[in-house]
Amino acid sequence: MQFGPVLQSNPSFPHKRKVRSRFPPIIPTLPATLPRDRPALVDGANIMRKRLTVALCAALASVSTALAQPPAEAPPSTPPPPAERPILPPPFAGPEDGAVGRIWVTGEYWLAWMQGAKVPPLVTTSPAGTDRTLAGLLGVPTTTILFGDGRVSEDARNGFRIGAGSWLDADRTLGIEAGFSLLESNATIFGAASDGTTILARPFLSALDNSSQSALIAFPGSSSGSIVVRAESGTFSEAHVDFVEKFYDGPFRAEALLGYRYYRYDEGLNVQQLITPTAAPFVPGTQIATFDDFVTHNEFHGADLGLRTQFRRDALSLDLLGKVAVGNLHRIIKINGGQTTSVPGTAPVTTSGGLLALSSNIQTTSNNEWSFLPEIGATVGWRIKPNLRVNLGYSGLFLYRIARASEQVDLTANPNLIPPAAGTAVPPANHPALLLNRDSAWIQGLTLGMEFTY
Repeated sequence: MQFGPVLQSNPSFPHKRKVRSRFPPIIPTLPATLPRDRPALVDGANIMRKRLTVALCAALASVSTALAQPPAEAPPSTPPPPAERPILPPPFAGPEDGAVGRIWVTGEYWLAWMQGAKVPPLVTTSPAGTDRTLAGLLGVPTTTILFGDGRVSEDARNGFRIGAGSWLDADRTLGIEAGFSLLESNATIFGAASDGTTILARPFLSALDNSSQSALIAFPGSSSGSIVVRAESGTFSEAHVDFVEKFYDGPFRAEALLGYRYYRYDEGLNVQQLITPTAAPFVPGTQIATFDDFVTHNEFHGADLGLRTQFRRDALSLDLLGKVAVGNLHRIIKINGGQTTSVPGTAPVTTSGGLLALSSNIQTTSNNEWSFLPEIGATVGWRIKPNLRVNLGYSGLFLYRIARASEQVDLTANPNLIPPAAGTAVPPANHPALLLNRDSAWIQGLTLGMEFTY
């Protein structure tokens, strides 16, 4: 078989000529002269050529159409749904009250003030040139009170508070706690001395006629001397053991307290004077030392009742406390006085009685009485760790009808009982008397400390 370009005759042209195709042969060239018995083969080749041409044109058209269109925009991507965040408890939140553990221990520094004791006028002076009969007398316009006639020992005091407790059940509804507090003592000390040019005196009222009198310590041309007064407010100690029952735990927590409470508080007032006579009939160098001493003890034992609430917000909390203890207050009052006269060349002579502590009131006595001890408190806490909280608070206590040392001083005295006299007093001149006075006092202060739970 011979292959080559296909030659066709076009009857429209007047002259016959051969036309060569511009395209390379697609199928094998048929012979110019075909046998008569093969017309179907030629028709099949023509049909195939037409079909291939149409398919090629369609493919080119589709490609050009695709290239002419702008690229289709990608469908917007849908972001994945955000992951659900777990619901976290408030910061430092623990079981129920924000703390972890069933046992708690507290320690606090206590800065407190106590209501001072009322001290009567104990030391006076008068201007130089004042007549001896008027020197140092109360009620005289020229007399100046050097010590007394007001409250003393009101300075700030240092102390501490410690406590511990534990819940007794898994639900934390019943527990027990104990605490101890200690506040340091405070003393007011006054001292004065004179070589005789400045008048020093101790005033009192005469039990014989209720007139104003004075015992001269230093007076020009008569004596020189000195005096020291110490008014001491002793240590205050307190302890308690309470059962705790939590009876409400909603927007706030409420607890009831029931237990035992104890406190002890002492006071003292001591006056010491030294007189050196400078005129007859005393031997030169003679010294007369006198002291008056007043001491009181207060000891309380009682039942403790209270209510404590706590408000919480995240790591912050507010605790409010109200308590009252009711029980027995045991008071002890000790009064003593004495005088020692030292004369050169002889043995010192000591006698009982000073000036305001004489035979009429020198003794030790005690009594018991029902009393109560109210307490209030407020504490702001910040839980810095699940088991550690920092506390800043206020507390107030009220000591009801306690015996205070300065309240036992009777400024009325019988001159016949003052040493070196040795007289015997009879009513109504039996003074100074045993007063058994009672007074109340408050203690209030600030606390700063920490609470540890485990």
